[in-house]
Amino acid sequence: MLYVRDLTPATAREVAWHWASAEINSPRFGHLYRPNLSQSILVALTSGDQTLLTEEEWNDLESVVSGVRAPLLRGLNRLGTTWYVGQISSEDLVDLRLLNLPAFRGISTRLRLAEFVEALDRQEGLPGVPEFAPHYWALKTGFEPTQIRGTPILVSMNAAGPYGILEGYSRLAVMLSRDIHGNPVTDLRVMLGVCTRIREWRLNDDPMSVALYWDSNSFLRALAWVYRVWRSVSSG
Repeated sequence: MLYVRDLTPATAREVAWHWASAEINSPRFGHLYRPNLSQSILVALTSGDQTLLTEEEWNDLESVVSGVRAPLLRGLNRLGTTWYVGQISSEDLVDLRLLNLPAFRGISTRLRLAEFVEALDRQEGLPGVPEFAPHYWALKTGFEPTQIRGTPILVSMNAAGPYGILEGYSRLAVMLSRDIHGNPVTDLRVMLGVCTRIREWRLNDDPMSVALYWDSNSFLRALAWVYRVWRSVSSG
């Protein structure tokens, strides 16, 4: 059973650093960051050296990340989230959960990373996000863990889990696929946000929007299952 161990306190500032580090060169998200960050911040992120940032630059970085990722972070910040850094084992990746979003439900009715990876490895695409699967397949080709920037970020209701993926879907999916096929990575460093009110977490922090907690909506789960059955029958 997955358990994040060796937890030590972290800060929202570290969350911003790792999220930006992971996405500044991303073909999917880099354009949302680079025009809004100074060259000195980009150099620090690329080098991986946090000590290069001034206090003003830290504030700028946090502001940009909070803006780019507002649909997810705004609610976590309002509800109160405590951040940690810890370790997980590669064989435990199979137990990670996905956020309760329609695109993820489309190929993983149980919102499990293992089911998600199985679908991607069958060459299934992510509904509504056509660029995700090609990015996953490209990352998987010649994947080298030491070249990955940014620590994946998980969230949970308590430190004991279960844990959902906040940031790092492509990387964690590739790592699990490698583990399944007999080429595991070593233990993995992760960030963990613990939010006791996570059941209240909504996309865009809008009470009328979708609940992001992976056990939130049994109706969507059933609807996704019906869709998958229909697609299977239709494809014959």
